[in-house]
Amino acid sequence: MEKVKTIKLQMLRRDFKTQESENVDPFFTHVIGLVIQIRSHGKTLEERRIVEKVLRNFPARFHAIIVGIEEKKDLSQFSVDEIQAQVEGAVIKIQVKD
Repeated sequence: MEKVKTIKLQMLRRDFKTQESENVDPFFTHVIGLVIQIRSHGKTLEERRIVEKVLRNFPARFHAIIVGIEEKKDLSQFSVDEIQAQVEGAVIKIQVKD
């Protein structure tokens, strides 16, 4: 049973890297779903670690926004919700300018 749990956790961690979404909301919905599943298997994830994974695996089209956030903010104090709000705010600003 422990081996099955370990394999499931490995698959869930790998799934962080495979989400390529066109929009911010589906990406974060996917990430939160993964976190819930990982935690349901008894594994603890610190918010800081989740934020790192989110930033590292964000869809490529948002790379410039992520770099800007990383350069301006102290990410050690950020939550996933705050990252989502920052990215969504930047996307809205870009859309308004277009």
